[in-house]
Amino acid sequence: MIEKDYLIVPHRDKDIFVRGIIPDLNVRFLFANIKETLIEIRNLQNLSIQCEALLGETILGAFLLTTREIKQEHEVVGIHIEGDGAVKKILSFASSYGGVRGIIVPENAEWEGELYHGKGKGLLQVNKFKKVSQKIYSSAVEMRELPIAKNIEEYISKSDQINAFIGIFSFFDKANPLVPVEVYGYFFEALPNIQFEQLDKLADFIHKTNMVDFLKNIFGDQAYEQRKNITQHFSVQILQSGSIFFHCDCNSEKIENVLFTLGEKEVSELLEKQGQIEVTCEFCKKKYIFTKNDILRLFKENE
Repeated sequence: MIEKDYLIVPHRDKDIFVRGIIPDLNVRFLFANIKETLIEIRNLQNLSIQCEALLGETILGAFLLTTREIKQEHEVVGIHIEGDGAVKKILSFASSYGGVRGIIVPENAEWEGELYHGKGKGLLQVNKFKKVSQKIYSSAVEMRELPIAKNIEEYISKSDQINAFIGIFSFFDKANPLVPVEVYGYFFEALPNIQFEQLDKLADFIHKTNMVDFLKNIFGDQAYEQRKNITQHFSVQILQSGSIFFHCDCNSEKIENVLFTLGEKEVSELLEKQGQIEVTCEFCKKKYIFTKNDILRLFKENE
């Protein structure tokens, strides 16, 4: 069911998102925020406050990219960053239904300057995992020492050659790690046959609107009043709203596949040295323990 002309934001005590279209401008949009999810990830991975914020921006960036995958609810979008800053690697994954996860290496990095200085320059790769076809589509672009949102915007322009406007804003207190990190984001994407005048109106709206306040109001107590900020200009149709949450899809079968890929000889040597093989998921920190009998069964079943 499509809700018209106002923004519905459920579960305001949770991380939430709102998807929709603006027919007047021939664009679709996604607004989202994350805070509770980052608290959970920080506690699992013992992140520094800066790493939490940078990872949060990347996770939200991956989720914003699911705007185009609303019909594929189980499709996953991943962002892989390799940088030359204090942070060497960031991995983030997001599904259009709201499940997200991510890691950052090293997890306790700290640096001076802007948040994006932590990743420096390097490579930004976007992966799309198709549930139905079981295919993975990947493309990569040079990453500049610019904010995450700007790099993703440039990626979309180069790889998909479409007009899109992305904003990601993180808020944290470096001197007080106990203050929760909050990240807000928006994504506007031009639909086919958009006219130049429509695109110009959208750019003008973004330029003249304080988008930080706009997003905070959407996800705050002033959500109902926020309708005036956009519906006074455009007719808005809400297509979907829901929660963002931490979700790790690791399981024993996937870990076994990794061990099988390593080969029987290498796994047997590890088993002989350690007595058992212990694998810890890098996202949720869950431990998987494999005994000698488990390993024998694994390779026997796959002969």
